[in-house]
Amino acid sequence: MRVRSLSLSIMAVLIGTCCVQSTAKSKIDTVVYEVKLSSPQGDMGTRKMYRRGDHFLWEYESAGMKMKFVRNKDGAFMIHPTGRYAGKYPPGSNRENPITFLPGPQGDVKEFLNRQRAERVGEEKVEGRICDIYTYIESESQWKCKLWVDKKDFVPVKMTMTGAKKTDVIDVIYLSYKTGVVVAESRFDLPKDIEIRNVPEPKKDSEAADKSEKPDAAARDETATKE
Repeated sequence: MRVRSLSLSIMAVLIGTCCVQSTAKSKIDTVVYEVKLSSPQGDMGTRKMYRRGDHFLWEYESAGMKMKFVRNKDGAFMIHPTGRYAGKYPPGSNRENPITFLPGPQGDVKEFLNRQRAERVGEEKVEGRICDIYTYIESESQWKCKLWVDKKDFVPVKMTMTGAKKTDVIDVIYLSYKTGVVVAESRFDLPKDIEIRNVPEPKKDSEAADKSEKPDAAARDETATKE
């Protein structure tokens, strides 16, 4: 009787462990953050990212222009400011990757720094927050990045990006950064009855330039689908 009781106890523990592992694996990776960008030329406006697994919405606002970039089950799209049509990127476009919009963390910060092989180079106080400073070259865009991460909460506080040219410098201030939040799949739906137009594939001689282009090069993408 005691042996049977012990066996049942062991089974219960195993079943419970399996349930915990299954729940952990089924948890959807999400992040929501908002940033403010500036360059030597002045204010570049704000950006906001909603990501749920492989799907995301990138909201762009600068100089009075508002645009949205979406990746959902149907592909990657740029929604025109008028909202009347959306440009669809070709399969395999770098616009399917949220890192091409901003070469900073897109979820778990520690995992991101490990993937980028970031190097801790110091410590600094930023607006009352003690931050560790990391440097890395983002592998997709090749931006040289310097990232300040809150030592206590381990969330990004600010970032400086430097491109191929010395004049290509962008400062990023993180207004908010939250992981594990609820992001509804419906957020990535395109407006009903919107017209879909194909965005031309980039020319071969411009592929190298695309690697180091400025984040969310909305103006260039917009011209590809102009009315």
